[in-house]
Amino acid sequence: MSAPPAATDSKTSGTGARKSAILAIICISYFMVILDNSIIFTGLPRTESAMHFSPTGLTWVSGALTAAAALLAVALVAVLVLIAWRGRARPSQRPALEAQATRVAAGIRS
Repeated sequence: MSAPPAATDSKTSGTGARKSAILAIICISYFMVILDNSIIFTGLPRTESAMHFSPTGLTWVSGALTAAAALLAVALVAVLVLIAWRGRARPSQRPALEAQATRVAAGIRS
């Protein structure tokens, strides 16, 4: 009967740290969404009085700000994933990854 694989096996050694990092990222992201929404909802009365928006207009303002924040968050995550992937990629794959990162960055600017 053979012994079970050791806990320091190369495939399992980083699993706990990786799961903890993913959980931390999810918690921080959720906190940022709540913070962003509280800032938006706190500023809506002043926006309504300064720009003479109707309640329907305020709905559009809050929706647009939330969508813009989500778009920037997704773009940032995509760039970070590409950067991390580029670090692990073989040298022959790097030009394609750099071109893909450039297209993502160009999409952010437009």
